[in-house]
Amino acid sequence: MTLLAYLPAATRCGWIWDDDYYVTRNANLRDARGPVNIWTKIGLANGGTPQYYPVTHTTFWLEYHLWELHPSGYHVINILLHAASAVMLWIVLKKLDVCGAWLAAAVWSLHPVNVESIAWVTERKNVLSGFFYFAAMLAYLRWQARADEKRWYALALACFVCALLSKSVAASLPAVILLIVWWKRGAVRWRDLAPLLPMFVLGAAMGWLTGHVERHYVGAQGPEFDFSIAQRVLIAGRAVWFYACKLIWPAKLSFIYTRWNVDARDPLQWLFPLALVATIAGVVASFRHNRRGIVVAILFFCGTLLPALGFVNVLPMRYSFVADHFQYIAGIGLIVLIVSLLITLLPPKGRWIVRVVLPLTLAILTWRRQAAFAGLESLWADTVAKNPTGWMPRLNYAKVLMGEHRLAVAADQLDAAAKLKPDSAEIASVRASLFVQQGQTRRAIDEFDRAIELEPRFAEPHVHLGELLRRGGDVTGAIGQFRLAIDIWQSFGPAFADPDSAAAVYNNLGTCYEQIGDAAAALDAYESALRLRPKFEPAMKNRDRLRRAVSPSS
Repeated sequence: MTLLAYLPAATRCGWIWDDDYYVTRNANLRDARGPVNIWTKIGLANGGTPQYYPVTHTTFWLEYHLWELHPSGYHVINILLHAASAVMLWIVLKKLDVCGAWLAAAVWSLHPVNVESIAWVTERKNVLSGFFYFAAMLAYLRWQARADEKRWYALALACFVCALLSKSVAASLPAVILLIVWWKRGAVRWRDLAPLLPMFVLGAAMGWLTGHVERHYVGAQGPEFDFSIAQRVLIAGRAVWFYACKLIWPAKLSFIYTRWNVDARDPLQWLFPLALVATIAGVVASFRHNRRGIVVAILFFCGTLLPALGFVNVLPMRYSFVADHFQYIAGIGLIVLIVSLLITLLPPKGRWIVRVVLPLTLAILTWRRQAAFAGLESLWADTVAKNPTGWMPRLNYAKVLMGEHRLAVAADQLDAAAKLKPDSAEIASVRASLFVQQGQTRRAIDEFDRAIELEPRFAEPHVHLGELLRRGGDVTGAIGQFRLAIDIWQSFGPAFADPDSAAAVYNNLGTCYEQIGDAAAALDAYESALRLRPKFEPAMKNRDRLRRAVSPSS
């Protein structure tokens, strides 16, 4: 069922947002030393990867050497991993005697909210982590049933480590196992907790590392992430209800959702966390009625979502507080609860109708949802249609349109984005680039200056302004702009640094130094480019040519 439902992803979906950093422009995939960098380095500027998920990036390295940059291969692997996870979930639920185990696994595997995790190659980290997550749980349950067979515990621990190194959301697994123990036995003893302590320690360590990487290498810090504790509670309370609603009624699924305003002084916003607390308290009060399964399902849902609820900074919070792929594993808790209640409460005939109608309906919705992931244009067009008040989707849609030379439509999108976020240096910089394409040099320079004024530590407008000045014959001015961009990148350290862009800027800087006759500075710039990207061909050719010109006998 899963393989059939995801045929569009295997046959029609291409590369979208962030796939360039993870695959198409990832220099480590092309290098024999790539796996060493993937496992030992953190951050793009250090020759590593955007996030420290080495198992995920190792699969990309292997696939690149099998089918290079043909997207179908990557999508097929995502689909197979998801299908395998669905089967393992079914087995886990059967072992736990969950009512409606098959239907619950089918609903999860076919639910359209998961399309983002499967049809987006970058989210290999989600489906790979999920695969090892369920494998670890199966192995642990087998070990619990046969405590004398230690190899099952060793396998569970190994799979858990692989899950963490694919994506750290798997850190919740030991807590989930304890919930299962409490559900089945009514109590948790030391002998239940002790074998899980290594998992708790490993999960906490990987969670800390992921948070550190997000802040200091990915860039999840700054004014847009400065929330008080009260504001973060408001974000979390509303996000939980958002995710629950999308599971129950998956309408208007979007790649980027509107980022709502958070105001701790607004009493209405406190209704979300208060309603959540009241719901959990009401469920906990049902302990005396022997309904621990309901408690476990809700705690599984909320607890697995915890890292994505706003208490920890993650880069997507800059655009939205929620995303479909954040509840890839967490959604299982609510799905299992709802399906179990349906199967329990419905008469036999009604159960068969649900077993047929529900998977078929979800499969159709999943099939249709994949159309948005065919490419960048379809992705951003779909997102803008569903999230017209989001500045970020309009900005990215405009970039795609500019690449296709559809400048009038791109200008409309940029104008709308600028109205939504008038203080954005990024929007101003892209508008300036649009003016360059339209041949409006004076307006472009003014808009680049405005972008720099809005955010002095934003390197991109300096880069583009330098290129514009160089083409206009102002080589000295171009050198100044390129140097400013490089200084900004260096001041940030590993965060926000794109080695490909920086190498290109160093190469342009070198050509400018050649134009003013400073061969030594030009060689130094080319060498700097090659330190960032050792196989950057333009800089390599320029360096070798200049060396021959300076020392013909060498």
